[in-house]
Amino acid sequence: MKYQRQSKSRDASIRWHLLTLMVILLASTIVFFGGCTSSPTRNNDDEDLQSGIIRMVTISQVVRFRMAGSGVVFIDWGDKSDVTVKRLDGNYLRDYISHEYKNNQPHTITIRGFITHLNLGNDDFFGFHLNRLTSLCVKDMKSLVELLCYQNALTQIDVSNNSNLQVLDIHGNRLKDIDLRNNKALKTLYISNNQLTS
Repeated sequence: MKYQRQSKSRDASIRWHLLTLMVILLASTIVFFGGCTSSPTRNNDDEDLQSGIIRMVTISQVVRFRMAGSGVVFIDWGDKSDVTVKRLDGNYLRDYISHEYKNNQPHTITIRGFITHLNLGNDDFFGFHLNRLTSLCVKDMKSLVELLCYQNALTQIDVSNNSNLQVLDIHGNRLKDIDLRNNKALKTLYISNNQLTS
């Protein structure tokens, strides 16, 4: 009888671990295959603000950023390492989320979740420049209210679908143009030190 209880307990534990593994694999598959070129199918505006996708390319060996939002966020670092899972409670995370690569080859980072504030700014960290983003796609993160991505190497950014965006800091990049016609809620814009032609 004792052996049967232990066996049932072990079977339940194995089933729980397999279910958890399946959820993680499903989430990483969604993160990997979702992206800027194709938005997930959504039924209505409420669902539209439930979850979104951000994709960015970095050429830095160290990436470091902070975010705020709600619910669970999945971060695929694009180097076959484990997907990072964070729970957001509405406030900026106290600690930075960071990742170190083995080289400074381009890596595509994919973030999936409900994010309202994202700080990808490249602060001079003891003389070592972090992030060095070359491209950033946030158009499928409609919940975004604040986006800070200053001092990177961005040549283009698309915020045309981010109608809730109120703060945008993109100074110190390589942008030649930016379309802000659909950003009616925008209150603060930092755009200096780019290569804007108009």
